[in-house]
Amino acid sequence: MKPLGDAPSWPRPEAPSPPRTPPLLPQGKTSGFAIASLVFGLIGGVLLSVIFGIIGLRRIKRRGLRGRGFAIAGFVLSGLWTLLIVVGVVAFLLTEPERDVGGRVTDSGSESVFDLRVGDCMNGLEETAARFTVDVTPCADSHDAEAVFEFNLPDGDWPGMPSVTHAATRRCLNEVASAATGAPRIGEIEAFYLHPTEESWQSQDDRTVLCIALYPEPRTGQL
Repeated sequence: MKPLGDAPSWPRPEAPSPPRTPPLLPQGKTSGFAIASLVFGLIGGVLLSVIFGIIGLRRIKRRGLRGRGFAIAGFVLSGLWTLLIVVGVVAFLLTEPERDVGGRVTDSGSESVFDLRVGDCMNGLEETAARFTVDVTPCADSHDAEAVFEFNLPDGDWPGMPSVTHAATRRCLNEVASAATGAPRIGEIEAFYLHPTEESWQSQDDRTVLCIALYPEPRTGQL
């Protein structure tokens, strides 16, 4: 029998190491500037959307924040708003009437009520709660209304709609009747007017009442 001694040393098999998984990236907070860029892009705040989007992308890159998609979406929406505004401005300019050096309309178009002048001839004028544009045409062409007189209401605080309409009705009835003297079917010509609203009175210092003769049927030429 062999004397007992140290047991033979055999290398122990190493336990299989678990499969390595890539380290998880820290889930940072979402950039508030990126969110703001998206919000302003939705409501048409183009300038703020772009500014916040740029700031948001820079912070996302430096600090490992989330929200890159929000910032990019804000840029896209801002671009769409810009395109829409440009198209609207171009469309307005293309439909704006042409005038000669004397201010007379030479080509039909849509005119802002704030740019109408005495002597302008119009079509399709109907009473509504508020008007922003009017279709004007050369007076040599067929039309059913003509601006014949304008005057300004006294300065001061907004007097209230009843006071405005009372002053406009009284003055315009007389001025339209005077301008229509000798016109065919004079008794059927109606007095119409455009007047300030409380909003235009306060925001645009609008005091002007424009008196308009409304014909019973289309005609050519001026009163």
